[in-house]
Amino acid sequence: MTRYLKSSSAIRGPLSSPAAQPNGEAQDQYDASARQRQGESTGKREMGVRTDGLEMPLWDPRSRHFRATRYERFVKPCVDRGLSALLLILLAPALLLAALAIRLESGSPVFFVQRRVGRHGSRFGVIRFRTLDVRSELWRRTLRHEPVDVTANSPDLTRIGRLLLSSRLDRLPMLVNVYRGEMSLVGPRAALPYELEHYGPVDWIRLRVKPGVACLWQLSGLPESDFRAAMALDQEYFSSMSLALDLQIALRTVVAIAGGKARH
Repeated sequence: MTRYLKSSSAIRGPLSSPAAQPNGEAQDQYDASARQRQGESTGKREMGVRTDGLEMPLWDPRSRHFRATRYERFVKPCVDRGLSALLLILLAPALLLAALAIRLESGSPVFFVQRRVGRHGSRFGVIRFRTLDVRSELWRRTLRHEPVDVTANSPDLTRIGRLLLSSRLDRLPMLVNVYRGEMSLVGPRAALPYELEHYGPVDWIRLRVKPGVACLWQLSGLPESDFRAAMALDQEYFSSMSLALDLQIALRTVVAIAGGKARH
């Protein structure tokens, strides 16, 4: 992660990034080590079953490797709730103006809600301003919760939608998700439900924290298709999470948005 940010060096658990996972016989040893950290060495298989049938490992909260820090338990939630409320108040005129412009140009719906995976595998809807034409195929695919890649020059965008997407103002309603406690201002990338099928033994650790509006992946420059690299960044964030790191990511995200370099 030092390639993208000079993050804190305090690591809370002996985790290996997915990109560095071994193969073959070494992979079996890696999986055995992961299971031991999950509590199977004590004869207990600590697994949680999601509503979609997938099993999510639940680490013992008493383990020193996975115990939440004071920052994660107290400071971060207070900062998220307080700052999101303040921003929603200050940005209320801009939010209302954007909603009115969308409604006048292309009718309803004004917002686009996409299913994402939150903390501990919970499902919630990420709220954004709608940028796509409701008559387009991309819009129909989003309604089916299929992954889509929308760029600023896509012909399926409305005029207002192109402006919102290029300026990243379409993400402003996500502050409501932060205020509700579903997301954090800074955190791992919010995962799509289908991605859980591709999780490895320790990938589930990223679900111990809330997904963020801003994340390392947006600043990395990595392609969206590089799933393993994105997972490695998320685990690096979890391992090094601190107020200083969150401030660095937030400030660099603001600079990237101002310079037109932030990821969509």
